[in-house]
Amino acid sequence: MKTETGESDLELTFHGKDGELRVLIENKVDAIFQPNQPQRYVERAHGHREGGRYSAVATVVMAPRSTSATNPRRMDSMPA
Repeated sequence: MKTETGESDLELTFHGKDGELRVLIENKVDAIFQPNQPQRYVERAHGHREGGRYSAVATVVMAPRSTSATNPRRMDSMPA
């Protein structure tokens, strides 16, 4: 999904009794981070939260351990 702060590789919405959860996913299997990309994901998540539609928003990056080791954990989750 494209926004003024960039685009997510995948966005999921989960519906539950307490509201909707939006998950922004970045796939970094064979690419490097672009300038300020983790921060732009955080900004995009804040925009979703402030919009009031979602009760929670999470950011996740899927990357090899070598990629996440060179980039600080700035997103909500960076599974190895």
